[in-house]
Amino acid sequence: LHDALPICWSGDTAYRVKIRTDVRFHDGSKMTASDVVFSMRRIIDPDTSSTAAPLFRSVERVDASSSDTIVFTLREPDRAFPFALADPCANVISKQWIESGADPLLEVMGTGPFTFVERVPGVSIVIERFDDYFVPELPYLNAIEFTPMEDDYARVTALRTATVDIIDYIPSTHVDVIENNSQLEVYS
Repeated sequence: LHDALPICWSGDTAYRVKIRTDVRFHDGSKMTASDVVFSMRRIIDPDTSSTAAPLFRSVERVDASSSDTIVFTLREPDRAFPFALADPCANVISKQWIESGADPLLEVMGTGPFTFVERVPGVSIVIERFDDYFVPELPYLNAIEFTPMEDDYARVTALRTATVDIIDYIPSTHVDVIENNSQLEVYS
């Protein structure tokens, strides 16, 4: 729903979301209103133990009112509800994919600009450009490799030696070292 089209409140307890009709899952199948309803119901189902469930505690019902419109009926007014839909854990997944036996704890498939390639625990995560992403010409990158580095000094050294292109969580003791390097920039 992060890439959804117009949204609106209908009274105090109904929230309508019109989804894009040109979004494809990474397996090439089309994302539908049925997938959105399935995903949101799955999030609020206590048996799923979704980390996003607390964000959706005000949701009483989720239905598709048409092929491109989802209606969330809330138990009570909740003006913060749109933020729940934007949460990174509120992912829309393919109903067909889950029903085929996929395990989202071990497998990854979405609709975003990158597809999952590989995860080597403690070593790296690799994602590649999804050519059927609904925004033409995006993403600009062909691939990204995430390399976890717990040690602050190792992260800063990897950046300064161009072993990596970007780091996050710059230690406060190293901000000036990076800011004073003409090859690097700090974004905050």
